[in-house]
Amino acid sequence: MTNGLVAYQIKRMSVGSVFAYGYIGGMGVGALPGFLLVSVCFLTAAFRPDRDPELISLLYDLGMLSYNGSLGCFTAAYLVLAIAVLYDKNGVFPAWFAYVTIWQIITEVIATQMFVFHSGPFAWNGSIAFWWAVVVFSVWLSALIVLLRQALKREETSSDAD
Repeated sequence: MTNGLVAYQIKRMSVGSVFAYGYIGGMGVGALPGFLLVSVCFLTAAFRPDRDPELISLLYDLGMLSYNGSLGCFTAAYLVLAIAVLYDKNGVFPAWFAYVTIWQIITEVIATQMFVFHSGPFAWNGSIAFWWAVVVFSVWLSALIVLLRQALKREETSSDAD
């Protein structure tokens, strides 16, 4: 639902609706490896819990790595959002949100390193690839929710005035 609201707000911007479609397309591409594959892996592991623990561990690793490692797929959508906010003349979102979004992009690109490192700060549970990304994502998502609510309230009051 949040992605639909973001796309709706992008369509309200002066940049045109192509950015909204680019955002939704980027989020859709990221959802396939990021959520569908992890669901299949975890459900397969849980379907027969009496299997060899090595196989269950393999499915768990595949699921976690596909989830955490595919976060880079969302960077295209976030880049579209950041560019739309920076070029928008209608002031739907403040410009500082574009820079927070760029930090979100950077952390997701850094998170793709988890396929290379098994331990340390760039591992899947490391301080940079996971925890720093969680902090930045939490700040970004909190800002997005507040800004979406403000934008919807502004739109509601402007439509009431008409």
